[in-house]
Amino acid sequence: MPRRLKFSQQQRDGEPAAPPGASPVPRVRVLRLADVLPIVMLGLTAAAWVAAGWHEQSLAARDAQKLAERTVEAANERVQRHFDLAMGLGGLLRVGEGLSRREFHDQYETQEIATRFPAVVALQYAPLVPAQDRARFEASVRADRSMVAGGYPNFAIHPDGDRASFMPILYNEPDGLNQRAFGFDASSAPPLREVQERARDSGRPELSGLTALVQGGRAVLLRYAVYQRGSSARTVEERRGNYRGQLGMVLDMPSMMAGLLEPGEQHWRVRIEDVGRADEPGESDLLFHSAPPGEIYERTAPPLVRDLLVGGRAWRFTFERDAGLPWLGAVPLAVATGGIALSLLLVVVARGFRRNYETVAQRERRSRHDALHDYLTGLPNRGFFEQTLQRALERAAERHERVALLFIDLDHFKRINDAHGHAVGDAVLRNVAERLQNTLRGGDTVARLGGDEFVVLLPQVRDGTWQLTAQRVHDAMSHPISDGELQLWITLSIGVAVFPDDAGDAATLMRRADGAMYRAKRAALDT
Repeated sequence: MPRRLKFSQQQRDGEPAAPPGASPVPRVRVLRLADVLPIVMLGLTAAAWVAAGWHEQSLAARDAQKLAERTVEAANERVQRHFDLAMGLGGLLRVGEGLSRREFHDQYETQEIATRFPAVVALQYAPLVPAQDRARFEASVRADRSMVAGGYPNFAIHPDGDRASFMPILYNEPDGLNQRAFGFDASSAPPLREVQERARDSGRPELSGLTALVQGGRAVLLRYAVYQRGSSARTVEERRGNYRGQLGMVLDMPSMMAGLLEPGEQHWRVRIEDVGRADEPGESDLLFHSAPPGEIYERTAPPLVRDLLVGGRAWRFTFERDAGLPWLGAVPLAVATGGIALSLLLVVVARGFRRNYETVAQRERRSRHDALHDYLTGLPNRGFFEQTLQRALERAAERHERVALLFIDLDHFKRINDAHGHAVGDAVLRNVAERLQNTLRGGDTVARLGGDEFVVLLPQVRDGTWQLTAQRVHDAMSHPISDGELQLWITLSIGVAVFPDDAGDAATLMRRADGAMYRAKRAALDT
């Protein structure tokens, strides 16, 4: 029966004379032919070049679509990194009594936020202070000597005024560059209060539009709510009732999006605009422009526009490029070199078409490869693997050999995605795929079926062979997977089925191995 395992871890010269009595070929016809033929060839060449130009324009349009999607995704990933940072620090502020001023400063220095996140102009924490507690709160801040020997004798919440509650900026890093924001109650301004309330009610990082800063300049604000320690924040009512304050970031968008276009894409320029709240679009405000100041394109191609919803805001990406003159070089060259021999012209045309053919062929080869391989790990995908398995079983049946199939599933993989995000989960899958490839023999095949499921094909197995392979797979997972400062220990559930002992066809063999793997996983849960 199928086995289950559980481990814890690309006449002219030579021309004959006219026969006697024959009329000589009229010279005028020869001259006309000599005159017309180059014109005809030039016309055909021009027509072919125009067709190739349109073809290149078509390819350029397709590449432009890919560039736009890739750039928007890259911009979103940069913003999500800052969201992850905010949620991590927000979690620390929620533990125990939160973070003291010294601890908040130490976190800023220890995590090297100024170096790793240059777009963070300021990192702040503002507690919620009821109006009746204002005097006591101000007195406690003035007496705080944890960072400055003389305390803060002039501290006061500003701007002044009667409000039901205040949310003054208490911690502010780097402190020396943001003194004017110390004690500023952002909730006093309606636009700032709006993003604070969205963050409070959603429990997620939220963004503001481009905002004028107390310390000067304009930037985008990130707000992440902090709730009472041990409290529930599953509903809006619970979040409002257990609201304790907010972690804030002042984000410089030009710094965050610098280098957004990859090398080789500099003929493009991208403009990012904030067009209002996701649920209430308004006027646009420029957040980032990749073009140097004063740069002007002579001929601009039709722009590409993409939208991104992020942090409760709607961002619009506009991609522009210099359209150029795609047919320059061919027609002017033909006009300038009208006396060039036909052979040279044909050579030039042939080389141009060859380059075009090679480009198309390379793209087709890449498409065929992508259709048979998993985009994330580079391993064969399910379709490719099923073909390989079928051929292996046919060969094994002819030679009276045995074939083993190992189904592998990562334990608790969903927890990794939930706790650390899909980027870390993807890194884990790539690392596992690399370890599996390094573990197997030259004739073995490993594929990713989808999600966190992998399968290994072992042809020509003898007694004990698949057990040794399973042990090597186990040993390959005996040390943690690292992603930055994060270390994760991965364990596997393995199910094995052997042909022809357990099944006589590919579908049944895969089903038996899959069933054995799930029995191994259930057995592990029961222990």
